[in-house]
Amino acid sequence: MKYYVLAWLLLLLSHESGAQLIAWQDSTQLTWDDFKGRKPRKTKFAAATVSSVVLTYGKDSSDGSLTAEVQCLFDSRMSWKMHAKLRPYLLKHEQTHFDITELYARKLRKAIEEYRRRPDATYDDHGVYRKMYRKHVSQLNRYQNKYDRQTRHSLRKAEQHLWNVRIAKELKDTEKWATKS
Repeated sequence: MKYYVLAWLLLLLSHESGAQLIAWQDSTQLTWDDFKGRKPRKTKFAAATVSSVVLTYGKDSSDGSLTAEVQCLFDSRMSWKMHAKLRPYLLKHEQTHFDITELYARKLRKAIEEYRRRPDATYDDHGVYRKMYRKHVSQLNRYQNKYDRQTRHSLRKAEQHLWNVRIAKELKDTEKWATKS
């Protein structure tokens, strides 16, 4: 099979440097031990999650059909925390960033599935996959920023709770497009 890969530049760079990538799983939550990156020298934040949607796509050599795999990955070596400021609510905030990335991975899986069902979908349309990917990653970035703004990076406890519930519901509503284990 011939494959093309689209991913955030940061993910590619960290992958080349031997990054420790964790695939999103419903049964697994992040722990502070997963945050192995170096804290930036000047930051006002207590932690950062680096997660990405990765799309691999191509043509199946046996039947010529379009193939695609979408992953949601957490980069342990790029994600960091300040030891003096570790709190359970902050870890939940960081987990929700990872969950939001998974939500958009599912939305991309759904869009690809719908595209592949079209009678005019062909391997030569790999530009369509790139366009779908860019659209979903752009939406993901806007949603992540909105999440941080509304929760003030976890400091607004009531807003944080509402977002936790909202994202849990959205993940439940998109279970059909979760990665099959």
